[in-house]
Amino acid sequence: MSKKNLIRIALSALGVLVLLFGVLVVHIIMVTGKEPPVNSNLYLSRIDFEKPLSDEESVEVKNIVSALPGIHKAYVNKEAGTLVYGYYKGEQNPDVVYAKLGESTPLAIKKFEVSEEDLAKGCPAFDENSATFKVGAFVQNLVH
Repeated sequence: MSKKNLIRIALSALGVLVLLFGVLVVHIIMVTGKEPPVNSNLYLSRIDFEKPLSDEESVEVKNIVSALPGIHKAYVNKEAGTLVYGYYKGEQNPDVVYAKLGESTPLAIKKFEVSEEDLAKGCPAFDENSATFKVGAFVQNLVH
């Protein structure tokens, strides 16, 4: 290839990268507005079980928790033995859900408590070592 074609390819690639970076900045500005999120009073909580759950046990647990007032949704991972549920703060309390589930089922349950170290790390869904996270954090710091 000639030198002229290599320069065109390099400039085109640079232009695409600048365009994509601009789209990322606009997206972050649009997503992180000044208004609170729509579900700002929706919280997540988790309850662990001593052992994996059977199909019947997982359905029973999900039905018990879903029937409680103030519960948005409940998800059971029967292989891992975990229950994750969304609740509306002010309408429900995770301690009440834990107590009701303990009363309603003979299964051994344990309330999931987040350690101070994990709280300091932030959201566990994000890999803070990934390039995506680092670029997003950089852009968000620029915007805010």
